[in-house]
Amino acid sequence: MKIEVLVSQWSAEGQTFAGGVHEIEKPTKKLLGLVGAAPDTTLTVLSASKDERAALKAAVESQAKSEKRYAQAQRDGSWHAGNYDQYLLDVENGSREPDPSMPDRETYIAERTVS
Repeated sequence: MKIEVLVSQWSAEGQTFAGGVHEIEKPTKKLLGLVGAAPDTTLTVLSASKDERAALKAAVESQAKSEKRYAQAQRDGSWHAGNYDQYLLDVENGSREPDPSMPDRETYIAERTVS
């Protein structure tokens, strides 16, 4: 499978893909799901086998399922953990200025988690 990352970098399954074109020889089922679910503004699939395309298509979930998963992530804090981690990554790579008022990770998540 060949993908093009349209942002400065995209991370999945412990791998970081810099902006640009990447050939992935044997993508895992999980990686195919993550690629399939990625927003069109993040990356695009340039080529994939028939089986890979089927796995990509299967990763797209319904609006109702997305809303249910989003609500769960709001409740369990994982949504906010991801936002915090992205903030740190953005500061580290220089695409965002540090915010001196940003609390530590645990406080950030606790203050935003919906019960």
